[in-house]
Amino acid sequence: MKLYQKFGVWIGLLLVIAGLALWWWQQPEQQVRRAQKQLIKTLESRDFAAFERFLAEDYSDRWGQNKAIVKTHMADVLRQFIFLTIVAEEKSLEPSGGGWVLSARIQLQGTSAGLAAYAQSQVSRLQKPFEITWRKNAGSTKWVIAKVEQPELEF
Repeated sequence: MKLYQKFGVWIGLLLVIAGLALWWWQQPEQQVRRAQKQLIKTLESRDFAAFERFLAEDYSDRWGQNKAIVKTHMADVLRQFIFLTIVAEEKSLEPSGGGWVLSARIQLQGTSAGLAAYAQSQVSRLQKPFEITWRKNAGSTKWVIAKVEQPELEF
């Protein structure tokens, strides 16, 4: 086999590998996992304007909160952390009604005071995972949170 033919085989193989990697990267499961990781980084850095963009316009949950209330509550609590690390241990990721539900055990770690210390202790005691429903809005490529469920958490 001539050198240029070997080179062509290697280029073809690299294109196939790149194509498979791109296909994998575009799968909804991978997109939701990347969105979840970005959400955590956003919350750890306390960028509440960016956090707001993660919430669907029609966000609602069993506690009666909407997008504006969630943003305000998260800001009130997370601003009281001096240092914050959010650990999310994924339990499952399943398709659900046009979206995906990511189930994860979440822990808040860091130096906190006041309301943040209370929130940290309450989240630490939870045995069941949070269920975060992610979906894409019509005509969008961006994943947003439609609702969050956690049966043990009370406000």
